[in-house]
Amino acid sequence: MCLYAVWASWHPARPRDFRSDIASSDCSMNCLLVLYVVHVRLCRRHPFFLVYLMAHVVGLFKSYPAVGDTVLPLTLLCLWRHLFMYVRSLLVISCMFLASIILMPTFWYLWIIAGSGNANFFYSGTLAYNLAHVMLLSGTVTAFLRREFDLKHGTTPPQIDGKPAIVILE
Repeated sequence: MCLYAVWASWHPARPRDFRSDIASSDCSMNCLLVLYVVHVRLCRRHPFFLVYLMAHVVGLFKSYPAVGDTVLPLTLLCLWRHLFMYVRSLLVISCMFLASIILMPTFWYLWIIAGSGNANFFYSGTLAYNLAHVMLLSGTVTAFLRREFDLKHGTTPPQIDGKPAIVILE
């Protein structure tokens, strides 16, 4: 049965649904485009941060995440402890991780063992977990770019004749 499923998935005589192929390729192309832009921006000067981003993105797109999908990006995040002071809403992100990590085994128990729940409970826990991942990923990328900007331009506002200048964008 398993070999038939493998054969049916790639055999050219099988009728194909091109709408699902286009939708999946569209999502893959969007992900590849984002990763390409990040790669061009960060690869030369910060390859280890790029490795962190790739590990985080791979763990983010799992349909049902495992512990290893979280442990690797969070372990690599410890290399950039200096970014924690730039990350916004770190308390909200950590509370979301904590709540989803507590609720997901509870929902699994209700679904599989007790039989009183359904897969939607576990799916909602996965959504909260992935939202926390997205918030952490966007927060660290923003913090990284903000730190790079501060290192290049300084943290003090520009001064004209010893007085703080007001920057007006036109």
